[in-house]
Amino acid sequence: MVKDYILNSLKEIIQVDGVDVEVIRSRRRKTISIKIVEARVSISVPYRLSKSRIEEVLFKKSRWIQKKLFEYSQREPVITKQYVSGEVFYFLGKKYSLRVHIGDEHLVQLDRNRGNLLITLPDQWNTSKRIRQCLAQWFYEQAEAVLREKVLHYSEIVGVQPSAVEVKTYKARWGSCTSLAKVQFNWKLIMAPHHIIDYVVVHELCHILEMNHSPRFWVQVEQVTPDYKACRQWLKENGASLEV
Repeated sequence: MVKDYILNSLKEIIQVDGVDVEVIRSRRRKTISIKIVEARVSISVPYRLSKSRIEEVLFKKSRWIQKKLFEYSQREPVITKQYVSGEVFYFLGKKYSLRVHIGDEHLVQLDRNRGNLLITLPDQWNTSKRIRQCLAQWFYEQAEAVLREKVLHYSEIVGVQPSAVEVKTYKARWGSCTSLAKVQFNWKLIMAPHHIIDYVVVHELCHILEMNHSPRFWVQVEQVTPDYKACRQWLKENGASLEV
């Protein structure tokens, strides 16, 4: 059942079978897209799309929305980190155990042989906030190096030349490509396996050729990453766990 809009000063919301769906209108958008992020549902539509058309789309997708929300409810909850020795962090898809050492220097190191992520810092910095800041900075720097290398590699394969490569902090996306061919990536990707990062890089590079998600775009992606559907599903199921 689709109910009429619930309006407030900030958001435009429509309700489908008891689920609130935020309506996001854009003057640049030509297609309709439904997104579910952390159990929040939104529908992105062309700016002047009628209320009745939005309701029609949501009614048709109601079963799919309910299914996805149920799948989300069955996931293991993401445990809030305490930033103490023994906690698990992921780097390029592999587990590493945090080891906190007190010392004069400020250093983060990866011990691949023992499977440890070592952080050394002064005693006065031995707080969860400081440790997280140090780890986040280290992960960010690793992401810059790895992502730039992968962009260089896959640019030749896709046959494009991005104008710039940036690593950023995103809340609900893994990458983006601007109309000026600048590709941008979420630094938290560095925690995912190599093939997942490869897919996101190829995805954004293909947007230089096709600034949409048309069938022609996905053909371009599939030519380089044939398992792109599995990669997309992996991100949907595991993306929330890629946290520092």
